[in-house]
Amino acid sequence: MKRGFSYFFHSTGADFDPGHNHENELLVAASSSDALGDTHWFREEVDFLFLKTAIGAGVTVHGGTTVDSMSHQGGHWQLELGSGVSVKAKWVIDASGRRQVTSKLLGQDSDDPMSDSRATGLLHTNTSAIYSHFEDVSSWQAWMAQSHDGSKEYPFNSDHSAQHHILDDRWLWLLRFDNGITSAGLVIPNIESHPKDVAE
Repeated sequence: MKRGFSYFFHSTGADFDPGHNHENELLVAASSSDALGDTHWFREEVDFLFLKTAIGAGVTVHGGTTVDSMSHQGGHWQLELGSGVSVKAKWVIDASGRRQVTSKLLGQDSDDPMSDSRATGLLHTNTSAIYSHFEDVSSWQAWMAQSHDGSKEYPFNSDHSAQHHILDDRWLWLLRFDNGITSAGLVIPNIESHPKDVAE
């Protein structure tokens, strides 16, 4: 269930205080009721659904292999896989993130100042994330109900949202799934930009 987005602004060294007028919290409704609510997708289940759908549509899957080389010729891509299979395709989707497999295979990242982490260093937002999936994560809504009466005024259950906890120069997300698993991650400044943070 995803009803919207919630933001809670924390102060270093102090318990969370929503403020007299909710000035340290913001809940943004994306739907007017639970019945019209959105969802958080549990990636491994959704990816598997997409994979089964693609196979059902006739797509051949090459799992557990690597792309060793690729070239663009005659309006199509030619890929050589580590399994020894050759693949011809009209288009290629590179989902490798900042590792930029396509750029490396095409030799475009060697001296390019805009490639990989050098380009990341030029961005105003220069962060990394530490994240995983957890079970039995306590309810923020339940804690707020016990600690602060103002949570009764929320337009929706804050656990039914993309929950953000803002902590000085970093922030934490919580995305709760219906299967009891919670995706949690901490977004922090990159080490190269803030070496002092690592020492502390």
